[in-house]
Amino acid sequence: MQDFGWGGEWGLRIFNDGQTYRVTDINFHTRFNTTDSVLFRINIYNVQNDLPDSSLLQQELFVKSYKRDK
Repeated sequence: MQDFGWGGEWGLRIFNDGQTYRVTDINFHTRFNTTDSVLFRINIYNVQNDLPDSSLLQQELFVKSYKRDK
């Protein structure tokens, strides 16, 4: 079981000037992946009082990366 991580969350705050934006590309760094695959969950949150609030996505978004993917 040591090969499996506990998971985690990493965020990046993007300030918005009121315009509508579209995310077209997301990259993941998987240099230390020791399992056959990694499942990433992507979420985009509204910010309220400097903290993540409600999700802006209409449905959950997952991306799976396999060990041999580059």
